[in-house]
Amino acid sequence: MAENLNYGVSGTTAKYGRLYNWSSAKSLCPAGWHLPDTTEWRSLFDAVGGSSVAGAMLKSATDWIGGKTVTDPFGFSVLPAGRFWDHTGLIYEVGRNANFWSSTVYDAYFDEAYYVEFDDYHDGVSLDKKEQNIVWYSVRCVKD
Repeated sequence: MAENLNYGVSGTTAKYGRLYNWSSAKSLCPAGWHLPDTTEWRSLFDAVGGSSVAGAMLKSATDWIGGKTVTDPFGFSVLPAGRFWDHTGLIYEVGRNANFWSSTVYDAYFDEAYYVEFDDYHDGVSLDKKEQNIVWYSVRCVKD
């Protein structure tokens, strides 16, 4: 998908699409689409030159507050939607950060799943893990 999912169920409305906890994210993609796993995210990064430059290649050319200048040559247009913290009820880092869920579980015991992070000061992207249902991120779906 070339934009963040904005399906109006169990999500927090944000400026750049809704934010979802992992439980919701893994079931929201429409028929014929799915939440990407870490292998699919890494394949995308490799296709645009690697994770060290993927942020510069995939972020929208507008809406980021500071940091690097990007041109969005692939039209992926990552928008800085920020993140929602369930324990505070607030959305943080709008304009500075974008996070996307992966379908890959990191640790089932601790309810952790992988996510991808873009920020306004780095050309690269990072793949990290977070508790699935205390933080809410953006969703992009991949065609089956």
